Amino acid sequence: MNPRTRSLWLPAMANLIAAPGLLMILQKLSVQPRVLWIGDMAMVLYLPWLVTLPIFGAFGAFLAKRAHARFVNRLIVGLSPALAVLGAFALVLPISLVVDSHRLRDFPFAYFALTICNWVVLPALALLIGTLPFLRETNSLARSEA
Repeated sequence: MNPRTRSLWLPAMANLIAAPGLLMILQKLSVQPRVLWIGDMAMVLYLPWLVTLPIFGAFGAFLAKRAHARFVNRLIVGLSPALAVLGAFALVLPISLVVDSHRLRDFPFAYFALTICNWVVLPALALLIGTLPFLRETNSLARSEA
């Protein structure tokens, strides 16, 4: 197995399976989300999931650090669930505007921005909290990369 697969792709896939997997389990257990109203827009917050995201950030960054990943790779692995959602949104918006371009003037950009805050920014901040302790370089890791 090459070093990139061992230090980036496998830990990121483990993190991408575990974090959304917990959200799926919470939904199956009928854990109700909190609804936060901002003007006339609703923001749905799965607070139990958001509270556990630092654990998943730490889990992914730990796996990457254990595989001797560089700083950037550990950060990417820790934030991978939020980055995957950001990638999906980055594909959905342009495709939807191309497919249905006459609705551009009616597109709810404010709601789209609120959705990005809800599903990308808040999870990324929670994941970053768990990832931060594993971003420090240890002496043995720093020596082996030099």
